[in-house]
Amino acid sequence: MQYIDKLEYHVTDLCNLSCQFCNHYSNLHKSRRMMEPADAAVEWTKWAAHLIPREFILLGGEPTMNPRLEELVSLARQTWSRSRIVIWSNGHWLQKHPRLHEVLAGGALKLSLYAETNMAELHSKLARFHGVVDVEFNDFRASDTWLQFYKLGDGKPQPFTDNDPAKSWEHCPSKHCHVLRDGALWKCPQVAYHKSVGIDWPAFTAYEPLQDPLDFAAWIARKHEHCCSCCPAGRVIHNAVTR
Repeated sequence: MQYIDKLEYHVTDLCNLSCQFCNHYSNLHKSRRMMEPADAAVEWTKWAAHLIPREFILLGGEPTMNPRLEELVSLARQTWSRSRIVIWSNGHWLQKHPRLHEVLAGGALKLSLYAETNMAELHSKLARFHGVVDVEFNDFRASDTWLQFYKLGDGKPQPFTDNDPAKSWEHCPSKHCHVLRDGALWKCPQVAYHKSVGIDWPAFTAYEPLQDPLDFAAWIARKHEHCCSCCPAGRVIHNAVTR
């Protein structure tokens, strides 16, 4: 059995916000993918027999836009019984899942705070979670917390051309955000979701995710790869705008 710090899974690609330079590309609103519990079970079972993540993270997009989120959380707790189950959300639609605090009990709810966040309203929604679920906040309301992972040209994502994958990996905040998608493990969100929004950068299209759990040890030991060259070689901060 192999161990991994974090393993992320999109329960939907949809998002109700449009945060510039989102590294999941949910701001582009090009993919309407919505995961069903039956399909998730197939993917998760394959890897759960070989892999134990410290945290199994359900996110998006915005995970609360999936009407079957409570079922997916219950399934995650059964499948990844030795992992901490985490939901990463902007909190806007928590009220659509009245049993979420029950099925997530013992897990964590990580909330991203944006300019649109109504704190009084959010705290009201969180009342049922306190004492049952660990609630954590990630504050993205300040401009110096937003990093660019790509450039925009004619409204389309364009790669950086620093061509220094080692430095890009060194500075990358996504280096430990490994993604389970389409039955395979991907290095990071940037490369995992590129197909869903039509990104065809050669370094991304040439990337091959891990398909065989038995090859995990060698895969996780890799640091920078050619796909890393699409990201900036240093921290590029952007004053993000959402709508």
